Amino acid sequence: MSCFVPRATVVAVLSCLASGAFAANTFDGTGFTLSYDDEAASYSYETTSFGGVNTEYLTPGQVSYTTSASGLDVGFLSGLGVYATSYTDFTPQTLSGAFHLPITLSAATGYVLTGYTVTIEGNYSIETPGSVDVAGLLYATSGIEAFSVSGFTPFAGGSTSVSGSFSATGDISFVTVLDGYDEVETCTDPLDPSTCTIEQVPRYREEMDLGEAYLNIERITITPQVAAVPEPETLALVLAGAGVLIGLRGRGAATRKRARQG
Repeated sequence: MSCFVPRATVVAVLSCLASGAFAANTFDGTGFTLSYDDEAASYSYETTSFGGVNTEYLTPGQVSYTTSASGLDVGFLSGLGVYATSYTDFTPQTLSGAFHLPITLSAATGYVLTGYTVTIEGNYSIETPGSVDVAGLLYATSGIEAFSVSGFTPFAGGSTSVSGSFSATGDISFVTVLDGYDEVETCTDPLDPSTCTIEQVPRYREEMDLGEAYLNIERITITPQVAAVPEPETLALVLAGAGVLIGLRGRGAATRKRARQG
């Protein structure tokens, strides 16, 4: 059992540890049993106000949990997202968020648990220079896209947590732009104006390019990965068949040996 307190105080942590309770919601899927602790779950995102960064948390009413034979779907009714921009203070800005959901997994009779897949779905919008990152599964620097990314975690069973972070960055870059032309006079003989030529020379300047990025997570799906274990009768037949093949190969080898000796 593990306890997670988003904005923990000493009293809250001690209370959590003393309770020893995993506030579990348990359901059976195809080949597995999954328990999740929605009371200990945490879904956070950063915002800015008055020049400072604040961490906000989704309330339980903003999160839905839907179970199915294939796994658990965590939906964010108003989205879980961050918006970062360099336009406000003309400096790069990165804002991040995180999710954390304690779960317990076990295989049903006749199955073996190999791990679980986490799929994250949402959308992003980037004005270059900017970028978004989703739990190390997605990194993008341009465009307006809907996305769905997945990652597999090997797991033998027991308690763990589905956790990860995400971020958006509004960056700054500098670009060189044409600012006009200057007339430059060149004379072969400074005392003879007829030897002078005038050339148009381009003039450049650097401009600051500001960017912004918005990232929104709509849902996270947890899909246990299981494999069926053969029934004892089936396994016995397989082993028996393997024994027959080994016996036939042994007799064949002995026959070939006698033939060579003869």
